[in-house]
Amino acid sequence: METQEQTQIMNIHVPEEIKSKYPHMEFRGKPRQLNDRNVIEAYNPATNQTFFYSFDEDFFWFPGQIPDYKLPKSILT
Repeated sequence: METQEQTQIMNIHVPEEIKSKYPHMEFRGKPRQLNDRNVIEAYNPATNQTFFYSFDEDFFWFPGQIPDYKLPKSILT
């Protein structure tokens, strides 16, 4: 089991605004590019599921289900 301090260390690449918006998510690793998106791995310990959080879209994608196109801004707001 990870401590709060270890979780904070893993989140150093995520802005505070996003961490506070999604406190239930554990952001892991460093941001990387997938399908022309800046993403980071996000783990939800309550559901034991891993997602990719898109910084560009403010959206969580399931691994392997990130499309080649980006979501229009009208859908995201």
